[in-house]
Amino acid sequence: MDYYDTETYNPDMAEILMSRISTQLSSHNWSLKILSDKSGVPYETIKKIANGKTANPSLKSILKISAAFGCSMDYLAGKETQPAQGSWGG
Repeated sequence: MDYYDTETYNPDMAEILMSRISTQLSSHNWSLKILSDKSGVPYETIKKIANGKTANPSLKSILKISAAFGCSMDYLAGKETQPAQGSWGG
């Protein structure tokens, strides 16, 4: 099974993403506004993703959020258990 196959989309993905973003916000001591400023993702978009209102956030948004946190996209998606550093040096 391809983890990223949209036909096998796990509806709990939004919950995992919400949880991981919340964890990273806490560990960085950031608000959603700070995350928006550091990632370049509009505040309203961040808010919708963090509150699970966006079922399928864009890859671009998730990439920017993971880069701001200095973790991998796979961590935010729940595929990795530790927030491993991305190749950008986060």
